[in-house]
Amino acid sequence: MGNKNMKQKFLNFTVTKIIIGIIGVGGIAAAGQLLSNELLNHTRIEKDFKNLIIGIIVSILSVITYCGLFRLYEKRKITEFSKIGIVRNILLGITLGAGLQVLTILIIYLNNGYSIISVHCCPR
Repeated sequence: MGNKNMKQKFLNFTVTKIIIGIIGVGGIAAAGQLLSNELLNHTRIEKDFKNLIIGIIVSILSVITYCGLFRLYEKRKITEFSKIGIVRNILLGITLGAGLQVLTILIIYLNNGYSIISVHCCPR
């Protein structure tokens, strides 16, 4: 009984869940990217459009894998991708992403690692 309890505690440990998630979702994403790339290499689609298609396929596979994995693993309904509050979450994500990007560039600029050479506002 004690061995089963320890095993259950280990499987329910947060770091274990994170590692299983990274391995599961990352493995499927990597396999999906390799397979998509291999299949699209036999087409005449230009490189940028091919990369867009691969990115969309890998994103869809990652979300499906995450939902399936944690629905089975945690035996719960996956609410992270629900439609409730989606606009607020998207706006928050965009704002945080842009803010972190600006802070990164600001830190590089303040350490003299980044300089603005010129600004082209209007084409001539």
